[in-house]
Amino acid sequence: MFSTGKLSSIGLDVGARCIKAVQLAPGRAGPRIAAIACIDRQATGPALSGSEAAALRDVLGRQGFRGRTVVLGCPPARLMSAVLELPPRSSGAPLDQIARMELARANECAPDALELSWWELPAGSRANEGVHVLAVGLRHADAADALDALGNAGFDVMAVDSGVLGLARACPYSGPLESEAGAARVTGLVDLGWSATTLAVLLGRTVVYQRLLPEMGLSGLHARLVADLRVDVEAADYVLRHVGISDDLPEEQRVWELLDDARAIITDYAESIGRELKASLSYAVRRYGASGSLGALGAGGGACVPGLLARVQLAADGPLRPLLPRDLASPPEEPTGALLAADARLACATGLAVAPVNAEILAESMT
Repeated sequence: MFSTGKLSSIGLDVGARCIKAVQLAPGRAGPRIAAIACIDRQATGPALSGSEAAALRDVLGRQGFRGRTVVLGCPPARLMSAVLELPPRSSGAPLDQIARMELARANECAPDALELSWWELPAGSRANEGVHVLAVGLRHADAADALDALGNAGFDVMAVDSGVLGLARACPYSGPLESEAGAARVTGLVDLGWSATTLAVLLGRTVVYQRLLPEMGLSGLHARLVADLRVDVEAADYVLRHVGISDDLPEEQRVWELLDDARAIITDYAESIGRELKASLSYAVRRYGASGSLGALGAGGGACVPGLLARVQLAADGPLRPLLPRDLASPPEEPTGALLAADARLACATGLAVAPVNAEILAESMT
């Protein structure tokens, strides 16, 4: 691999079906995407194998990535999270140790068997609340295989990070984060992945809520299309990629005999997610006395299904649009890179490339 110079680390999001990678650099008008790639996986499972990591090194080198330092996204299903009540900082209590013990106890693992991060949540609207924090953790055993595979392939893993935090850093924050009265607003995040859907809520720029919905992954929707329509896997893939529930279909798709049944299945899926999103945003507004919602941003493969986000938006009763890499950084000029910069599947990898260890890249871009 090559010398990085002023490039960021490589944000690496390993999904069940493809690997997404993004690298950023300073630009005249802000950060720019120096390299971007989406690579189909041949293997299954959340962790990279040794052969996949070695092949990935060669592919990234050919596609313009420089350096060997990566920030790896944690598989959502392996991330532990919980809202904990801790003593106030002024008490002098060992807060890190208490948080570690509480998260380990809730997940039935040894305290020294996990890595932990936590941040204090804003005060809620109820008067007699203590100090609450959102803690996230990852078992060492759940990261070992991927770390070994990447290390053996010549990569230097600078950090393993939460995908939700990556998405939060990729948010463009296009609306005012506070009302005129100074009350914070909430923003929803919906990551529609293959294995699960993740919901999160930001209060201003702070993640205050996250929830994993494994029963609402795209894999479940795909399996239902196969079973209910009695079509093969390739046909179900085609429906999700090219048909969806969009009203703007070419003539040859409008006459497909299973079109109405397929659209009904996808609509049911979208409305279920919309209801969950609406409930999550309403909860955050009530709990924190927020002035309202700025809407929500959608990422992951589900955000690319034609018409799906529009139907989620109807059920959520609030604005929802895709979160794209180009929202954060200028896209490449070459056609393939520009197309990927408009792909919501790569939003998380973009945010991972803006990990706190790379904050100087953004700071330099803004000066």
